[in-house]
Amino acid sequence: MSERLNLIVDESQKERWQDYVDGTAHFSSVSDLIRTSVEKEIHSEDGGESPSLDVERELAQIKELLNEDVSSKLDDIQVGVKSIRDTQEDDDIEEFAKTVFHTLSAVPSEGEVEKIVGTRAGIEDTTLYQLSQRLNSTPKEVAEAVEWLRDNGFPVVSYPLDGDLHYFEEE
Repeated sequence: MSERLNLIVDESQKERWQDYVDGTAHFSSVSDLIRTSVEKEIHSEDGGESPSLDVERELAQIKELLNEDVSSKLDDIQVGVKSIRDTQEDDDIEEFAKTVFHTLSAVPSEGEVEKIVGTRAGIEDTTLYQLSQRLNSTPKEVAEAVEWLRDNGFPVVSYPLDGDLHYFEEE
């Protein structure tokens, strides 16, 4: 048989409890909130755990598993983005390298090279710096493009003339 207990609380406390009950689906009434809270307190005093603590523990485990899954998915996404960036960079360097290749002058014949040495006549825009100025880039970018061209079988040769390396398309 149930027995009624009277509890005296101030109006603001009662309103706070009622607002809590109204805002959650866990309790059907203020009385249900009080009974559950008291049982929870008794279980914690006895060293036992209330059912709600078991649920909280399970929720924490689920949250941890979800966080691990999300973290793993983020790692996968980062790997994918890096791969896309690398592919884009490869496409970019290929396009720029082909532009560099089409900018190179044909290699002068041996007789012409001997005439050019010392006069620099006919060897304009053939150093990395000169090519970079012509292509509105940096010498490093041109050097990377030349390296890509050579790695991919394009006929690019270089000759040291007057202390600088000059780059040509070998015909």
